[in-house]
Amino acid sequence: MYKISKTDEDLKVVIPDNFSQQINQLMFELCKHSGPVTLSYLRYHQQSDGSQRRAKICYITAVSLGLNTNTAKLLAVTVELLHNASLIHDDVQDKDQKRRGQDALWVKASVEEAICLGDTLIVAAYHALSKINTPANSHLQATVCRRVMETIRGQMEDLSPQQPLTEQSYTLIATNKAAPLLSLSVELPALLAGEPSLAKALSNAASSFALAYQFYDDLCDQAQDAINQEPNIVNIRIHELAGSLNASDEDIGTAKDDIKRKILMLLDQATSSLAPLPIEATVILQQTIKELKTRIEG
Repeated sequence: MYKISKTDEDLKVVIPDNFSQQINQLMFELCKHSGPVTLSYLRYHQQSDGSQRRAKICYITAVSLGLNTNTAKLLAVTVELLHNASLIHDDVQDKDQKRRGQDALWVKASVEEAICLGDTLIVAAYHALSKINTPANSHLQATVCRRVMETIRGQMEDLSPQQPLTEQSYTLIATNKAAPLLSLSVELPALLAGEPSLAKALSNAASSFALAYQFYDDLCDQAQDAINQEPNIVNIRIHELAGSLNASDEDIGTAKDDIKRKILMLLDQATSSLAPLPIEATVILQQTIKELKTRIEG
């Protein structure tokens, strides 16, 4: 059974002002045995901070479900380490030259060194989990293993996609790449709080949001991805409408509107999944969904 919902006043979970700094510092601490060269590359990768969206969702969900702040930070850094490992490896495999406005690590250093740092971050994620002293730890680690493998499956499908890509086949790849690690942000706190059914329900909502956010990224990157011939849901839709990427402005506008409707539909699905759940478990996901919905509708 789900826990009784708390009042809105109880749910005022505040992210510490220096949360980003705390998470970065914890990442360095967990990676310290990898040596000064590896740490210097981690410092470079982290100097252009990302949003740490997954870490924040994880932390707020954990504290809202009654876990202590130290445990919440360990769960948050686990998902942040895995996310950054996936970014570093993804840049190598896709040969993307830029990450967060600066040279990708494999460009700054080398392919080999970037792979080593990505591997270090994966190992460090399990190190973080090992510091949570609970009988449920083996279950947490099994869940992380499954989600990491699902992400790898999505990346493998992305590296050798079925040609030509359709909206359906691209959606499957995007879901497998984007959803598993975001799902961990809500699954791990719920599992540790002793709520496996809640973890599953939250995971479903997070998966819908993750796909919506991937489509939003595609919407923003449509023109550049067309030039680079990168898979993109908007360009796939343009091709279906026009028969090629040499489409009229009207076709491009129609495709973008179609994908916006898909994004809003996915966000509505996520909201509906969260509706019957206790508010303390859903507060941060609801807020994140509303923020993306505002961007699309604005």
